[in-house]
Amino acid sequence: MHVLEASNGVLEVGSSVIQTVGLAGVLIWIEPRWSLLLGLLAIPHLVAQWYLSRATAEQVRSRTTAPRWGNYYSKILTDAQQLPTIRLLGLGTLFLDRLQATISATLEASRRLYSRRMLFQLGATLLTIAALCLVISLVGRAAQQGAISVGAFVTYWSAAWRLRASLSRLTEALALVFDGYFAVEN
Repeated sequence: MHVLEASNGVLEVGSSVIQTVGLAGVLIWIEPRWSLLLGLLAIPHLVAQWYLSRATAEQVRSRTTAPRWGNYYSKILTDAQQLPTIRLLGLGTLFLDRLQATISATLEASRRLYSRRMLFQLGATLLTIAALCLVISLVGRAAQQGAISVGAFVTYWSAAWRLRASLSRLTEALALVFDGYFAVEN
């Protein structure tokens, strides 16, 4: 399953790279100086995605026994054949407490990872949009001063926003590849 997702991610990466290179070519052709800054915007996304994929794989690896214990406690508490033994030994409360603790620990670890994922993605997205707005305003100023035509500015503006979307798609595809890689590594 993970290999298939990683393979799909590789195909999506190829498609996104082609689109990104094409858009970057248009941007560099119109305004080479500021376009290189936009290319650097992929770096925070890639680093964040690598870190988050690794953290997810580490969580899965370190929490492998917790779901097994949860299944064990759940099975013992719900198995009709085990009920007389559980009652006789008074283990119902103990197993129920352990099941709840296992579920709580798993949910808390997942919540922390989800929160980190959201913060990293929000930070990378805000950084990208801020830099994009800065570059577009600088290129807009160049158009206002007559250094480039208004048509070139509109083309630049459109290609820059498409580049942002393309980079976003590229990092999502790389997430599939990274997740698959770490899953296979585990």
